[in-house]
Amino acid sequence: MKKTIIFIFMLWIPLIILAQDDPIAIIVHPSNPVNSLSMDRAVKIFKMEERFWPDGKIIVVLIPGEEGVGRARVLDEIYTMSEAGLNRFLLDKVFRGEIPFPPEEINSPGVMKRFVSAVPNAIGIVRASEVDNSVKVVLVDGKKPGQEGYRLR
Repeated sequence: MKKTIIFIFMLWIPLIILAQDDPIAIIVHPSNPVNSLSMDRAVKIFKMEERFWPDGKIIVVLIPGEEGVGRARVLDEIYTMSEAGLNRFLLDKVFRGEIPFPPEEINSPGVMKRFVSAVPNAIGIVRASEVDNSVKVVLVDGKKPGQEGYRLR
């Protein structure tokens, strides 16, 4: 029994390592004219400090929910705060009237992609390996996920 449990655990280790090495990708609707963002601008969008696309349409921000894939990396690399810090930050913005509502939290990468592919002004985050042709990957500082120097690991 003990050997079986250890064997099963050993089968999961490569999957866990691959999931951690898979960079996160910022995605938008394929018709969105934005192809690249600076890291600073991406942070401003996800922190809802920049709320409109260049064409004047409001940006619909989607982030992985607490159960979502990549949530810890989003907290570390985009928000640079803890879960509690993010909740406090967003509630403060709502109460001060800076934003009408916080970003939508999506727990499933499939749902994230379906939402982004259905809403032309949405922006979201998934693992790079989960991207398909229903969405467009936005370059960050001119780099694709996985490319050397890409900042969203």
